[in-house]
Amino acid sequence: MINLQKLMNTSKVQQFSKGTVIIRESDTDTDSMYIVLKGRVGVYKNLNEPNMIKLASLNSGSFFGEMSLFLNHGRTADVVADEDVTALRIYRHNAYEFFESQPEATYSLIRTLCSRIEGQNKHLTEHNISTEEIRAVVTLPEEERNGLGAPSLFPPGHGSYSYKIKPPEPDAVYPKQYQCPFCLHTFKKQIPRQSALKPVKTDVDLRVYYKGFEPLHFEIISCPMCYLSAVTSLFDKAQTSKESVLFEILSPYQGKYNLTGEAVTDINSMFIGMYLAELCAPVCFPNKIAVSARIWHRISWLYGDCGDAEMRAYAEDKALNLYTRAYQEATLPEDQVIRVQLIIAELSFRAKDMKTAAEFFIKVKSNKQAGSIYQRLAEDRIIEIRRK
Repeated sequence: MINLQKLMNTSKVQQFSKGTVIIRESDTDTDSMYIVLKGRVGVYKNLNEPNMIKLASLNSGSFFGEMSLFLNHGRTADVVADEDVTALRIYRHNAYEFFESQPEATYSLIRTLCSRIEGQNKHLTEHNISTEEIRAVVTLPEEERNGLGAPSLFPPGHGSYSYKIKPPEPDAVYPKQYQCPFCLHTFKKQIPRQSALKPVKTDVDLRVYYKGFEPLHFEIISCPMCYLSAVTSLFDKAQTSKESVLFEILSPYQGKYNLTGEAVTDINSMFIGMYLAELCAPVCFPNKIAVSARIWHRISWLYGDCGDAEMRAYAEDKALNLYTRAYQEATLPEDQVIRVQLIIAELSFRAKDMKTAAEFFIKVKSNKQAGSIYQRLAEDRIIEIRRK
């Protein structure tokens, strides 16, 4: 149990009424940290500004301000009492004595810090960020490091494309209101009317072309405030419990791109949305592998539309690897299994892996649940492979 007498000797209990700003971002007063004893505080960026973002909500037992206490740098966020709060303030000059006399509090702080490190390590692993890449950034001067966010959104080889987007007919889309599950900002984005989708043909990799309309241009929803991005059908389902990790992912790009407006009107903005969604997927969705595979597949379509064969092949390789993992590791409904099998087959075919392509085309062709369209696409490819 915590020794209350020692607690009082090495710290100070303070009370804050609802709405009080306890810590302000960039404050130079960095000689203390807090433990919430009662109530709840919110951690914010850009407090009371139009682009305000809530990073976290901390309840009793939670710490805040510890990074400034231990590292002696300015505060990195605003902390506000979301309700009446009682907090324990620990000053640097007696921090050692406090933690020495309060092993339970020390253990809790270590667990909190380890949890944050684990979340960030997991993010780095899931995005295949190497130690060399990290070192290349953190060893740069701060002013250079801060400017790396936007360019690093895209992989090497990504260009600036002049592909013209044909706007849809006004009655083919309608504005839908969304509330961001991360920052709670409300905004509108255009999405297609199902009645406007008149399919013309289907590629073997299951890209469907429609008469006078391209739904791919509406594939991603991006919050214009915090930049949370996801496949349109999944945006409302994004899980944002890993607030600190998600903020670390998105913060380098916030303010660098214009994501306002109900509709995306140029190809480069579409790439921005796609790559932001790819960054968010591993943190926001339990079936992250399948979601990431879908996004990379759509990115390959965009590169194809732009005539960039090299980047299309790059994105197809990413999609193929992820679809293969999803097929091997995930439990998928039967209709999704068939779709994934056909996509793996076609992407393998394009990568000139005819053995894998034939294996998966045969799986689709022999599956009675596949349907005539999928079976015909698979059979045509099998004939083509045999001719080769």
